Amino acid sequence: MAAFVEGVFVSLLVSTTGSNTIFSGLQLGFMLWLGFVATTNLVNNLFAGRGFKVWSIEAGNHLVYLLISGALLSIWR
Repeated sequence: MAAFVEGVFVSLLVSTTGSNTIFSGLQLGFMLWLGFVATTNLVNNLFAGRGFKVWSIEAGNHLVYLLISGALLSIWR
């Protein structure tokens, strides 16, 4: 369910920003990941005492998802 909600908002941002190429979709996905996912996950993992390895696995999963969904949704419009 969370991935569906995330996909809806990526789609809305693709429409709002006017992304219509694979590169702009990748760029949007990366910016979303860097601005929201990577930073939030890093703070939570450091506070919980987990290392960067756990963070890289968790954040990397979201990075791949956001890159793929940004690219696909930008060329699908």
